[in-house]
Amino acid sequence: MKRLFIAVKLNLAKNIINDFSEIKNIFSTERIKWVNFNQLHITLKFLGDTEPELIPEIKSILTKVANNFSGLTLHLKGVGVFKNFKNPRVLWVGIEKNIILKNLQREIDKNLSLIGIPSENREFNPHLTLGRIKYINNKKKFIDFILKNSNRSFTEININEFYLIESILRKEGPIYIDLERFPLHL
Repeated sequence: MKRLFIAVKLNLAKNIINDFSEIKNIFSTERIKWVNFNQLHITLKFLGDTEPELIPEIKSILTKVANNFSGLTLHLKGVGVFKNFKNPRVLWVGIEKNIILKNLQREIDKNLSLIGIPSENREFNPHLTLGRIKYINNKKKFIDFILKNSNRSFTEININEFYLIESILRKEGPIYIDLERFPLHL
């Protein structure tokens, strides 16, 4: 079995790396496991443990989907947390609503369901995970920062492709291996 996901990878400009580094520095004394900036991505679909024999069929489906979409521009906007302020688990930067991205995710989900990969039950919520929160000592400072930056505008990023990626979990952090690149063609 291979642990797979489909994602848009980001090549971040120096200014956005500086913005994210600033956030990391503000919370450097907190127990947050930060994502390497070169591994930041927007997950379109998490496949989880997948039989290797299914991979050629997945690639074929993803190629067909990619051929029906053009490149797009995403706007990074807002900072937030998953679970909630009482029990924050993930610190993220949001992606402004984008109908093309939503349609791309929906088509991937729909077409993979035809070969038995379950559809997502929850609403697509595109984001960049900056860090996984272990514990926040200064919750007031943390919550104040999130509220102050909930609509912060970061930058725009052009997207021309997505990837099928294998994730190998390690104690030091995951290793991502690109299995296939899917250029957006229209």
